[in-house]
Amino acid sequence: SESTNEFIGQILNARYLILDYLDHGTFCRVYMAYDIQCDKFYAIKIMNIDAKIEGQAEITYLKRFISSHRIIKIFDDFIYQDHLCMVLELMGIAVIDLINSVDPTDPKFTKLVKTVIRDTSTGISELNRKLLIHTDLKLENIMTDILTVRQKKIIKTVKDLNIQECRRIFYNKKIENNSFNWLGTDTKNKLRDELEDIAQVDQEPSLEGRQLLMVLSPLKKKS
Repeated sequence: SESTNEFIGQILNARYLILDYLDHGTFCRVYMAYDIQCDKFYAIKIMNIDAKIEGQAEITYLKRFISSHRIIKIFDDFIYQDHLCMVLELMGIAVIDLINSVDPTDPKFTKLVKTVIRDTSTGISELNRKLLIHTDLKLENIMTDILTVRQKKIIKTVKDLNIQECRRIFYNKKIENNSFNWLGTDTKNKLRDELEDIAQVDQEPSLEGRQLLMVLSPLKKKS
């Protein structure tokens, strides 16, 4: 829908490229994002505009568990278009989906259930030690680090595009000139030519305000 796709393709806080919609909650939407500065993938929770108080409270709580291995980690937070945003570690499928994918008669099922109970209990204990209570604990809200097939495909696509190489060329020029004024027609064409060894241009470069827009796709490997 329009609301879930609203941020896809946008770069938040000058570094987080929104790649895909993941899920939503009462006060937020969650997206998969790529950090073009650090070459890492994250989940970004974008709070509804009227949910800043709830979001700020969650940020405060999460920062108390930055060293935990059982509670999701927060790496950054910022405001984007009046939305409070949190950069979180990227998680995969929910426990409910993982359990449903295993035959209950398979010996692995019992081992899986024991692991879920142990890890969840550890997380609850960490919350209790800080006098906090999880008010919406259910299998749908317990996440694993097993990425979905879709997430893996997206990561592979980004890696194949070699975005870091494109970023190096783009930002080196920006730093040298300390502005976006160098993006004249001749220079934009030169940038396009410099990328021809790693990608083909599906849409010619164009300057939209302070942003350079150019659509690339990876070159097909020769057999």
